[in-house]
Amino acid sequence: MELSERKLKILRAIISSYIQEGEAVGSRTISKKHNMGISSATVRNEMSDLEELGYLIQPHTSAGRVPTDKAYRLYVNGLLKSTSVSKYSEQINRILQEEINEMNSFIKNSARILSNFTHYTAFAMTPQLKEAKLKHIQLVPVSDNKVLLVIVTENNIIKNVVFKLSSPIPQDQLNRISNLLTVKLSGVKLSMLNRERQNEILREI
Repeated sequence: MELSERKLKILRAIISSYIQEGEAVGSRTISKKHNMGISSATVRNEMSDLEELGYLIQPHTSAGRVPTDKAYRLYVNGLLKSTSVSKYSEQINRILQEEINEMNSFIKNSARILSNFTHYTAFAMTPQLKEAKLKHIQLVPVSDNKVLLVIVTENNIIKNVVFKLSSPIPQDQLNRISNLLTVKLSGVKLSMLNRERQNEILREI
């Protein structure tokens, strides 16, 4: 779908602001700082459309939006058709590489946690507990190379185990992995957490 001139203008403003500030961009910031000539509500609606089209993502429900790889590609290929492209290209490439590295790290660390979790549920739980359904999962750092896994079932049984890791996982990634596992496994019996389910979750990241 080809973007309208207004959407392109808003997307360009969001990318420019994000490159300069490094923070999620809200509709009010765009309408005030970039002289759009339209209300922040209109900007918000356009940003919502851009998100649905895959050009923006919202990291947190209360935060603004940040550009996706798709947005950066459009930005480089068409939004800046002047010598100013070279001014931003290095920054754009750096941001893209950082996002790629972060995603690769997140997938790798998710796989490490899932592998430990799968092994634990397969060999260290009683048959009765294996039939319990998951409600919540939380990962808590104990030390640089140890993580506490807290499991809460739907009937409010709480189990925990400490995993030893070959290398540390950042706190923000542990929180994201906790949220991912809670969303993907809520309502699932512990006995169903096998290698196939593990691979299915990793494919969906």
